[in-house]
Amino acid sequence: MTNKNMMMKNRDGINLSYKIAGNGTLNFVLVHNAGGSRQFMNDQLEYLSCTARVLNVDLRGHGESDKPEQNYTVEGFAEDIVYLCQAHDIKKAVFVGLNYGVNVAIELANISSLVSHLVLIDPPVLMEPWVIQLVQEHIDDLNKPAHENFAETLAEAVFLNITPDKKQVAINAFETTAKTALASTYENLLAWDKESVRKLQSCTMPVLYIQSGEPFCTEDALRTHCPHLMAGKVVGSGHWATLEVPDQVNSMIKRFLDITENKSNA
Repeated sequence: MTNKNMMMKNRDGINLSYKIAGNGTLNFVLVHNAGGSRQFMNDQLEYLSCTARVLNVDLRGHGESDKPEQNYTVEGFAEDIVYLCQAHDIKKAVFVGLNYGVNVAIELANISSLVSHLVLIDPPVLMEPWVIQLVQEHIDDLNKPAHENFAETLAEAVFLNITPDKKQVAINAFETTAKTALASTYENLLAWDKESVRKLQSCTMPVLYIQSGEPFCTEDALRTHCPHLMAGKVVGSGHWATLEVPDQVNSMIKRFLDITENKSNA
C-alpha cells in the first residue's frame, strides 16, 4: 500500500520516495540503513519536525523508491540526496545517518557543501575483520536462491528489546528491499570503506557519534581520524537504535545541537 503522505521526485527515470515535514531555518536530512527504509527514522522525523524542516528519504532500491537493476554505490545514493536537497532548496542541513546511512552522509560531506553537522548512529566504518565477515555473510545469504525468513532472522539478531510494531517495521523494510540491490549495496560498502579514513578526515564540521551496545566501530577508532567528535552511548539497544530507543537518540541529537550552537555563539 502506498503511503498517502509520500512524496516522489523522478531523477533520470528513477522515482525517489521521501517525506518532508516541519518548518524553520534549520534543516535535517535523515538517511536510513542498508535494507531499511525511511520508516526506521519516523520517530526522528516526528521529533525534529516540531522545530525544523526534515527530509526523510527512501534510498533507491529501498522502501517505496524504484528498484532498478543496477550497481548500488555509496556515491550514487549521495548524488540522489543532493538532487532531492536541490529540489527543495536545502543548502545546509544536519545529516543524521543510521548504520549505512552514515557512510552516505560522510560521502555527502566530501562531495558537497550541504552538511553542517553529522550524526553518526552506529556506523559501519573503519570496519574490523569481524564486521567485514558479517557483511560478507549477508552478501552470501542474499545471493542464495532461497533466503526465506532472512528479514525476521536478522531482526531477531539485531534487536535487544523491541515492541512488535517496531519489529514489524524492520521486517517489512527488509522484505520490501530488492535483494539484488541490497547485495550490491553491501558489496560496494566493502570497497568504499577502504577510502573511509581519508573521507572521515575531511569531516571538519561538528560530529556526533551515537554508539550501540555492540558497535560496528569503536569510539577510539573514529576519534583517531575525527578527533573533534562528541560521543554518546545508548542503553538497551542493538544496531537499530532509531527504532529501539528513539527517545535516547532524539535527546542526544538535541543536546549535541544545543552545545554546538552555544559554542558558535560564544
